Amino acid sequence: MNSGKILGETLSLIWSPAVEAVRLQNDLSVVSLEETIAAAERAGCDVHFADLPDNISGFAGLIGNKPAVVVNRDKSIQHQQYTLLHELGHAVLHLNPANKSHDLVTISEDLADFQADMFAAAWIIHVSKDDQQKKEILKHNPEASFVMFGALVVTVGAVLVVLLLHLWSRVSRKQLEVSK
Repeated sequence: MNSGKILGETLSLIWSPAVEAVRLQNDLSVVSLEETIAAAERAGCDVHFADLPDNISGFAGLIGNKPAVVVNRDKSIQHQQYTLLHELGHAVLHLNPANKSHDLVTISEDLADFQADMFAAAWIIHVSKDDQQKKEILKHNPEASFVMFGALVVTVGAVLVVLLLHLWSRVSRKQLEVSK
């Protein structure tokens, strides 16, 4: 596998969840965070609020063949909004058979959670026009900011590695030509 393909696969694993969140928002004509529950339902997910143990914010799964998202009703509104989006991300990205395969890696649980966080963070950043509302949600869910920062760091790192490999291969080729 060449370095360009590796870079493309890496960037896809990192950023495709954000692209999918924005695409879904646009497809469903979502213009505010208050529409998130209705948007999830229009996207084909059943949304439920339930009494869950304190250490569980929510989960996504299939009931029959239909995706369902369950959110802990005892959490703050801001936490519930983020959890709903995180779990919607799992439903869209990981419960949909069309999104289950990648050439480079098998999706691990940690990568799946990273992608669901990217989906949620991108949704919030793209749809929320109210900066105070956005700040409150991100304050209650610091993993969103951490994930976006991590994605930027990994992206820059991956691009730098590919550039260095490219430069190294050019220098190596020139040295071979000189030595002939």
